[in-house]
Amino acid sequence: WVSMYARRILEGTQVPQFFVPVLKSVALTMLPSVTKPPHTNLTGLYLMYPPEKILRLAKATLPLLKRYAYVYDSRIPADVVFMKAYRGLDARQRHGVEVHLLDLANGVEWVVDKMCQQSIGCFGGIVGVFKNRDRLFAVNTPVVTSFTLDIEEKDIARYVKGTNVVAGLFNSFGYCGAQAAEMAHKLFSGRSTIGQLVPEPARQVAFANLDAANRLGIYVSIRVLEAVDLVVR
Repeated sequence: WVSMYARRILEGTQVPQFFVPVLKSVALTMLPSVTKPPHTNLTGLYLMYPPEKILRLAKATLPLLKRYAYVYDSRIPADVVFMKAYRGLDARQRHGVEVHLLDLANGVEWVVDKMCQQSIGCFGGIVGVFKNRDRLFAVNTPVVTSFTLDIEEKDIARYVKGTNVVAGLFNSFGYCGAQAAEMAHKLFSGRSTIGQLVPEPARQVAFANLDAANRLGIYVSIRVLEAVDLVVR
């Protein structure tokens, strides 16, 4: 947040500035595009938690999945951003899965009751789910989701231990640092200028959690295990 003031002070200079990382939606408030050269002294790395990829991973892990719930809290801006992204998916991007949007502003028990009433086969969420994870994860329903927390690859097994998270995505902030270093090297070696450095998406790590799958009686196919970056046993 301190850097927001620095950006305003330095925006008219040639001083290179990186954001490492911010959400894609935030990057787009600072730059007109994340796919074209910025033509300014600002670029960097942005995080994505694409709903389409979550549904694709959920469907691959649970081939018979019919109904997925995105559980969000309408009082939390980040949750609302991703709720709108789920709502905007077309039929192809939903991979044959019916998406239900359940708002924690109605209460955790209301969400739990709705998941039971609507026969939800899998759910996920961002901030609101994390804040209410003890109650939500106690429901005997598989979870496939993104994590917005700073989780390193060596820590994911400990983080999902004892939960119903059978698969998911996260961004390693340590890897973000390595990506930023490569971008800085391009700049300071003269291979590029700051105005030519196109913003980059941070590397997402996909994982499958066999420990949770075994407890829930879910068979995870070899195809899924080959597709993910990490397997938690």
